[in-house]
Amino acid sequence: MEVVNNQQTFAQIKRILNNHST
Repeated sequence: MEVVNNQQTFAQIKRILNNHST
């Protein structure tokens, strides 16, 4: 289950990075 949590966290980080890129 740790992998799922890691993937969700990564998705959020990617989203934040994408927002900053705009």
